[in-house]
Amino acid sequence: MISVNFTLIMQVINFLILMGILYKLLYKPVLDFLDKRAKDTKEQIQATENAHIKANNNVEEAKKALLESKKESMVIRERAKQVALEEKNEIINQAKEEAQNIIKETKITIEREVSKAKNELKEEIGLLSINIAEKIINKSLEQSEHQQLIDEYIKNVENLH
Repeated sequence: MISVNFTLIMQVINFLILMGILYKLLYKPVLDFLDKRAKDTKEQIQATENAHIKANNNVEEAKKALLESKKESMVIRERAKQVALEEKNEIINQAKEEAQNIIKETKITIEREVSKAKNELKEEIGLLSINIAEKIINKSLEQSEHQQLIDEYIKNVENLH
C-alpha cells in the first residue's frame, strides 16, 4: 500500500498551488492569444472572400463597361460614316450645281459674244457696202440716208440667216 506522509501532501499542495498560479498567469493569456489568433484568421479569411467577391464583381462590371464601350464606339463609327457620306453627297451636288451654273454662264457669254460679233459684222458689212456704193456712185450720202441704207442692208442680211 501507499503510505501517505507529510512530504507527499506538501508536494500535492505545492503542485496544486503551482497549477493555480500557472492557470492564472499562463492558461488564460494563452487561451486569449489562441482565441484572438483564431478570430484574426477568420477575419482574414472573410476579408479574402469579400475581396474575391468584390474582384469578381469588378471584373463583371469591367466586362459590361467594355461591351458598352464597344457598342458605343460602333454607334459613333456608324454615325461618322453616315455624316461622311452625307457630306460627300452634298459636296458632289454642290460641284454639279456649280458646273451647271458655269456652263449656263458660259453659254450666255458665248451667245452675247456671238450676238455682239454679228452686230459688229452687220455694221461693218453695212459700212463696207456703203463705201462700195459711194465709190460706185461717187456721191456722198447724208447721215439719214446713210443710216437708212445700213438698216436695209442689215434686214437683208438677217433675212438670209
